[in-house]
Amino acid sequence: MSDFPEITEDENLPIDKKANQELENLLKRNKRQEEMENVAHRITIFILWAVIITLTIVGLIRISFLVLPVKYEWLTGEQINYIDEFFIHGTIGAILIEFLKKRLSKKE
Repeated sequence: MSDFPEITEDENLPIDKKANQELENLLKRNKRQEEMENVAHRITIFILWAVIITLTIVGLIRISFLVLPVKYEWLTGEQINYIDEFFIHGTIGAILIEFLKKRLSKKE
């Protein structure tokens, strides 16, 4: 139905060796790039999980100091203040980054 002749699998087509080699090199390059992207993605996911687990543990420690009696505390007041400052500054930083992202995306 189209103007082009149909090509069947059993037809012997001339193969341009140089074009075939270039195509193989391009496919290898694309596969290598895709593999590198997969590795980078896995590393990013691993880092995100490590951060989430660490923050969860630190948060649970801080909550335990709010709930448990004083006799079970093993951190000093200065260390507890450091944890509080860490969470407060992290929250402020995250809010500021989100605000800047929204402002910059509106300008574009």
